[in-house]
Amino acid sequence: MKGSPVADPAVSPTLAGAISGVQSWSTFWMVESLCLAAVHTFHSPADEFRLPDPRFADLALAVYVVLGAVSGGLIAFLVNRMAPGRGPAPIRMAGPVSLGMGFLLHMHAFGGWRVQVLIAALLAGIFLASLRGKLLPQALAPFANAWFISFAVLIYPFAVLEFQGRAKGRWVGALGILLVFLICYAIARVATVLRTGKSATLGYLALGATVAATVIGYHASTQQRIIRSGVYEAPWGSGGGRPNVILITLDTVRADHLSLYGYARDTSPHLQQFAREATVYTRAIAASDMTLASHASIFTGLYASQHGAHWEMGRGKDGVSIGPEFGLRLPPSSRTLAGILAGKGYRTMGIAANVPYLQHAFHVDQGFQYFSLPVPRLVLDTSCPFCLRTDFAHALTKFFGVRQTELLYVRAGEVNREAFRLLDQQKANHRPFLLFLNYMDAHQPYFPPSPYDVKYPGKDSTMTAERYWPIEFQALSGSRPYSVQDRERDESQYDGGIAYIDANLDELFTRMKQLGLYDNSMIIITSDHGQSFGEKGLVGHGSSVYQEQVHVPLVIKYPGETRADVQNRLVSHVDLLPTVLGVLGYQAGKLPGRNLRAPDDPQAAAFSESFPCDLLVSLSSRFRRIERATFIGDFKLITATNGVHELYDLATDPHEEHNVYNERPSDAEVLEAGLRQWASTMPLVRPQPATLDRQAIKVLKSLGYLQ
Repeated sequence: MKGSPVADPAVSPTLAGAISGVQSWSTFWMVESLCLAAVHTFHSPADEFRLPDPRFADLALAVYVVLGAVSGGLIAFLVNRMAPGRGPAPIRMAGPVSLGMGFLLHMHAFGGWRVQVLIAALLAGIFLASLRGKLLPQALAPFANAWFISFAVLIYPFAVLEFQGRAKGRWVGALGILLVFLICYAIARVATVLRTGKSATLGYLALGATVAATVIGYHASTQQRIIRSGVYEAPWGSGGGRPNVILITLDTVRADHLSLYGYARDTSPHLQQFAREATVYTRAIAASDMTLASHASIFTGLYASQHGAHWEMGRGKDGVSIGPEFGLRLPPSSRTLAGILAGKGYRTMGIAANVPYLQHAFHVDQGFQYFSLPVPRLVLDTSCPFCLRTDFAHALTKFFGVRQTELLYVRAGEVNREAFRLLDQQKANHRPFLLFLNYMDAHQPYFPPSPYDVKYPGKDSTMTAERYWPIEFQALSGSRPYSVQDRERDESQYDGGIAYIDANLDELFTRMKQLGLYDNSMIIITSDHGQSFGEKGLVGHGSSVYQEQVHVPLVIKYPGETRADVQNRLVSHVDLLPTVLGVLGYQAGKLPGRNLRAPDDPQAAAFSESFPCDLLVSLSSRFRRIERATFIGDFKLITATNGVHELYDLATDPHEEHNVYNERPSDAEVLEAGLRQWASTMPLVRPQPATLDRQAIKVLKSLGYLQ
């Protein structure tokens, strides 16, 4: 390559090899960055579950430059000592060969991809042939081109993953390698004619610097994109000065782990302060035991069997599946709280940390004019298994802690920052609004930020998600007991996550007061479901309608309310929509829930449902059933499709330790009649599965919903 610094006779072979290494590894960094950027650019926003932090990408460039210089220089030095007089061709290949060796080491350490090893092996063969003088320098040009090597080792795995492992992806990847080779070959042929003198060297360096600067600038400027549902937006100024609505879900928070509800640990001091001018409902029941179904119930005022967005028993090889695409979506054009209020002139906005089950694929964002799914930016990103920077990230975790790679959702503080920006806008616009916020910090595998991770004793600083999930799965399968130590460890981090959310709630309320939005707002704080810590042999959620998983907090500050109130009435997620509409002065229509401002009905029933998934059934046959709970008064009836019946008197047995189904047949019959009457109202509409991509499936696995 005439005119290249590695071909300059005035430059020592070792230095020429180092320059070749720097060129090759920095070129690979550019190609790797461009490929990762393309993934985020061409995917829909809902598919962006985690974004690499630009600081890590820029740090990787520095590491690549050093590695390239050292490895390229070393290879050139050895070549010059062992096979002197071979000319510039072998030295020119020092950089690409060192890059190929990097992939051989990657394969040994992390498994790698066979196509990458094959390309590295071919490169090594060409290199050895050049040492023996079997190849002319001109013939080496396409293979000595770092752009070809970089694209060749990355384009195939990216294509395979993009098409989710289908044959089409393999063909696209193979054709991509061929296309890159042809382009590089053509460029190399032209370069042998056009490249001469020092101006070519300076041009090469200027081009490389320009591309690198462009990539660095792109990294720094990338931000999470916003999902907009595209619903009807009423004209500005409508809404009649009605109260604002702030709807907050504390993902995975069970009621009895809040000090507001009598928990021994002081996990919710700010929520207790908030409750001094709000209504606390002590017997709130989640409509389901998992995120998708419960949020759909909150938004529609319907139970899971009515709106249809839930896991589903199906035709899987074990008799159960959750639909071909991992869940049934909310039917299009559902009547949601956001849609209703948007039609009344409200600005409807949502920010959700639970990206897997609140993403657009499940249609829970219907009616929102602004719906954001922010994702964490990881300083140490290990999400690309075939990228060399992943090896670097794994190495750094030994010095900076595993949590730099373990965070699967944005913190409550990040949700608040985006919410503050929206609140500032709404203050200036003078328009009533609905703001939905979802905080995820209490979700397993439990990684609250410092200092909340050491707020309560029991932390295991070596715990990772990779270690956590086998513990939960083995407990559910019965192959390993969930020990006292397990519970103490998990509860210490779970409670720390709740305390962190509580602190951020206080910051949210403070900001609303500063903006003058607090008093004229209806603020609803609840949870989508609870969490089990070994009770009844259960760990996690999504597995039952026992109280640990369906007894949730519910605190409502009604507009203008300044006094504390405690309500011991039985309430449900499905009551929230009619309550909001009633407070705002709108008609709710025919719904199973009721306005909580209306007089209590002691005979009113509430229901909760648990649908199985493939993972649970694969762990234990006891989960091969749909389970429903019926609440009337103090009694709770649990029925399952496998024939199990349980009856509990929650007034005397709040932990459901004594099944009185056979002892209280008349009480059981009352609840069974209520269940039969409710079941007769179920619609015949069958929802369709949501369509998720490989990244969505990956995150569902990382959060324990799939294996």
